[in-house]
Amino acid sequence: MQNEKLMPPTKKIGLNSRQKRFFEFLKRKERAADRFSTRDIVSATSWKPDSVRTNLSEGHWHRIIAKEGRDLFRALGVLKLTEREFHARISQSKRVQSFAYGLANPLAGSLISRSRDNMLLALELYNRPSLANRLDGFVTLFCAAWEQLLKAQLIERDGEDSIFRKEKQGQVRRSISLAECISRVFSSPSPMRRNLEEISDLRDRAVHLLVPQLQPIAARLFQAGVFNFARYFRGFAGEPFIPPSSVGLLTLVLDADESTVINLRAAYGLKTGEEVQNLIDRLSKCIDSETSWEYAIPISYHLVFSDKGGLADFSLTKIAQDAVDSRPLAVIEKVRDREHTHPYLPNKAAQMVDQNLRSELTTTQLERRLVARVGGSPAFILHDFQAIVAKEGWRNSNNEFHHHLKDVRRRWYSQRAIDTAVERICKDEDFLRNARESYSTNAKKTRVERSSL
Repeated sequence: MQNEKLMPPTKKIGLNSRQKRFFEFLKRKERAADRFSTRDIVSATSWKPDSVRTNLSEGHWHRIIAKEGRDLFRALGVLKLTEREFHARISQSKRVQSFAYGLANPLAGSLISRSRDNMLLALELYNRPSLANRLDGFVTLFCAAWEQLLKAQLIERDGEDSIFRKEKQGQVRRSISLAECISRVFSSPSPMRRNLEEISDLRDRAVHLLVPQLQPIAARLFQAGVFNFARYFRGFAGEPFIPPSSVGLLTLVLDADESTVINLRAAYGLKTGEEVQNLIDRLSKCIDSETSWEYAIPISYHLVFSDKGGLADFSLTKIAQDAVDSRPLAVIEKVRDREHTHPYLPNKAAQMVDQNLRSELTTTQLERRLVARVGGSPAFILHDFQAIVAKEGWRNSNNEFHHHLKDVRRRWYSQRAIDTAVERICKDEDFLRNARESYSTNAKKTRVERSSL
């Protein structure tokens, strides 16, 4: 998709200056995991206090703000929102909240809505194992969803007449085909275009070959196609076609027994059986030669549980088929040691944060953010790191930031912990100061509770 230029809605959608400040304020607070008050919102946006209190008390902002105490709030999921989505969540206008708001042409709005419904229905059909003809239904609805999405884009870009053929007077207008939509929108070859054309070809010319034995190989095309649709749809419509809470868009079936031409001939006859096998062989060859996930989900790959591709915590790889059951096997090739994932003791971690801050910030910026002084200069010290660890709750368990070995009573921290601490401090001048105050308050409370025992 990176090679294709999306045409966004032509109707102007935007946040006014106060809404933009509100958006940035909430993102900053969510990124730092900080709570805030009504006064903080007023200060950041210049809205009247009564207006802010009304929106909070009447629940107009309940989808982006959660109450956590008396006049204390926390931002909810704002970092993942686009401006269009944020606008819909804070607006009280039903029109703004409506789906596909921002499309200039009503027909485009209708098409984009039906496109979403068709793809959702395609996924529902595919994930019903009791349906013997689910491949047929999925392919038909998948192609319909893409055709409606691309036609909506063409209407917004070139006008409504662009999706209709020229007809004589008195005749019913006929719209262009999916193939024509693809050629007009995707100006150059790309893995996404080849994926869509492949599935479209299954619908148009190989529908009689959509048999259950095709599913293991076709599912890899279908999954990539759904991911492509999800990204493309959001890029055009400004919002996802499926609720964020929905996971597992498509169930992949990759462990079925491989078909043989003999079995296919017995099931579908000599000619059709050979055609199915030839289609399976061709698709397998195309997928094996294509490296992009936009064309098909590959099998021969390393699955990395790590933020950095070269530093895998676990490495899963397809290996040769086992001689006993003739099924592909996956093995864990490497389990990373604590020395690689969490190499820093607290003192060293604090030193690393201090070094990174000095490379990222100017002296003036350091003065504003750091509290401690070493040799008369602002410095990030161990106490600061401990305060951040407590604020973020990293020590509550072994996680991507922190690792505790009870036997030796030592704690180690990861590069992710260092990077996160630096990021928080750079983006919020008050982050470290607030963390230290919270840390000190909790420490005093703990001492008082212990002394009363």
